[in-house]
Amino acid sequence: MTDYAEFARLEREGWGDADIAGSYGARFAAATAQAAPSLAAAVTAAPGRAVLDLCCGPGPVSAVLVEQGARVTGLDFSAAMLAQARTRVPGATFVEGDAQAMPFADASFDAATCGFGLMHIPDQDRALAELRRVLRPGAPFAFTVWAPAGASPGFEVIAGALAKGDPSVALPPAPDFHRFADPATAEALLTAAGFHDVSLTPLDVRMPLARPGEFFEIMREGAVRIGMLIEAQPPAARPAVEAAFETGVRDWALANGVDPSAPFALPLPAVMVLARA
Repeated sequence: MTDYAEFARLEREGWGDADIAGSYGARFAAATAQAAPSLAAAVTAAPGRAVLDLCCGPGPVSAVLVEQGARVTGLDFSAAMLAQARTRVPGATFVEGDAQAMPFADASFDAATCGFGLMHIPDQDRALAELRRVLRPGAPFAFTVWAPAGASPGFEVIAGALAKGDPSVALPPAPDFHRFADPATAEALLTAAGFHDVSLTPLDVRMPLARPGEFFEIMREGAVRIGMLIEAQPPAARPAVEAAFETGVRDWALANGVDPSAPFALPLPAVMVLARA
């Protein structure tokens, strides 16, 4: 089994940083929150239903679930993220804990959601097994992941920009960021964890931008994995990466009839995966 210990350490440090968590909540979450209504609808969060919002971050999915009358428990390993969630969603209960060893009894929840969090968990098989344990039989689980470059203009820009940097810069071993966007992989991993009736639905998610250069700032300041790759660039290479981010966004805008001098939204397509315990 691949050792993801260093990746796990960096994820915890990154999302535990109040500045990164704050930037994510203030800027990046403008995109991720767009998937929250779809996640809530997928698990039919009826009034009184006990729903676990896994890797809840600053609480965008929890907020929609609470609006629907669900009894929501959000779980995250980042105290900095949970501080935002408790302020924004006072009607939910938030718990600091590890998705790979959840502090909940068996069959505690009627449903679960996870908004763009599963890719940040080192041992995803263990997390899925834990989730299956705390869900009641038949309970729905809906989660979102990012579509990969090739299907995503936003990730095409990211991949192209990072390619302009130092080729020796790399992350420690980590799970494939987009693995659950592949139907066969998602079904295999979820089935192995005891889930069934797996289905995938594309979601139209877009990153609001005031100008092309803002995309680089959002990724550097509020996205741990991509931020790591940017920050690890040698000083001589970073200007080329930053310039490529801005050029890539502007080129996409012009090629698609979008005025890059006015506020616009860059497509960051997502995939919602739904399964039952």
